[in-house]
Amino acid sequence: MASLLAVATGTALVESAVLYPLDFCTTRMQVRPDYVVPRGPWRLLRSAPVRRRCFRGVLPHLAAVTAVQVPRYLVATTSSAVPVDDTGRLALQGALAGAAEAIVITPLDAFKIPMQVGSPGLSANDIYATATRGPEREWSRLWRGHLYTTLRQSTYGAVTFTSVGLLRRFYPEELTGPELVLFGCLTGAVASVLGSPFDVLKSRAQAAEYVVPNTVASSRDLFRGLSSRLWRVGLGTALAMVVSDEVSRWLRRPAG
Repeated sequence: MASLLAVATGTALVESAVLYPLDFCTTRMQVRPDYVVPRGPWRLLRSAPVRRRCFRGVLPHLAAVTAVQVPRYLVATTSSAVPVDDTGRLALQGALAGAAEAIVITPLDAFKIPMQVGSPGLSANDIYATATRGPEREWSRLWRGHLYTTLRQSTYGAVTFTSVGLLRRFYPEELTGPELVLFGCLTGAVASVLGSPFDVLKSRAQAAEYVVPNTVASSRDLFRGLSSRLWRVGLGTALAMVVSDEVSRWLRRPAG
């Protein structure tokens, strides 16, 4: 378990260092209409003020990614025992894994999202008050958007587990490194598109200073920030699949 934790922490550090600026841009474009510009994330990242702030909120993100990596690797390993033709069971297993991840992610995102968009978030005093006295207002802020987080993570889990199952069914040979990266990027792209509406609603619910919570002006708003989200989730999924493949090999190797 200690080795898995070390691998998860290392993976989270790499993912955060490389891809977190895209997460920052995604949130800003989802929540603040004035940040929606042509060629979204790349023009945002070339902006000097954004470059100076693009790692704001990275610590809650790092904690969330690390916390879900170990169970994700273990579940991915056990899912290899599921028959490859049982697609429904794989999808259900992925959806349940995503719902469990949401319990960890939601309160950490309650700190991250306001930091990314520059709205008044939960401060250190709020954390202390929540932990000691548990005022109703702070608890409600901590779990704001949990339903949308659950739907987003369940969608991601169902798509990734089903994709891996279909791959094992129709292409039983092991993929090479570049093939696995390409497969991970494509899987992440599909999950990004399907989960985008839930991600937008979650971000708006957790950063309600700028928009009416849980509402969108049009159906196009449900896919706001998708350009940067495609890059972040696609590359993040590819990285996770490569590491998960190596972890599975390591766990299956004979003792001694």
